[in-house]
Amino acid sequence: AYVWPPVLGWELARKIRYPREETAYVTYSRLLGPGWALGAAGGVQAVGLLVGMAIAWRHGMSLVFPAILILATLLLARSYVRFGRGLLASGVELKVAAEQYAGLVMAAPTVEHLWKGVIDHVA
Repeated sequence: AYVWPPVLGWELARKIRYPREETAYVTYSRLLGPGWALGAAGGVQAVGLLVGMAIAWRHGMSLVFPAILILATLLLARSYVRFGRGLLASGVELKVAAEQYAGLVMAAPTVEHLWKGVIDHVA
């Protein structure tokens, strides 16, 4: 349940381009339009944030885990807003932002585990 949102979000975001960048390659932005494609990717990643928060609450995690999820989501949302306003150089920047998001989200459990180990060791 935890892994699919960042992976699906990356899959969607990597195939979103500005209309001027479209080629014969079929992208989600060409199929759905850039706005709907962004909404789909953002929606999936919002669900991922909610799932991650539920996991953190259910398993009594420290604030480190949800903080990483929130930071990753905000950084990605910033890229989505910038794309929507036409401020990114290309759609490739969305792919990179989605990869960074996925990396942070995937690293969050490890960072949480290391953090708990440090706290347990100190206490």
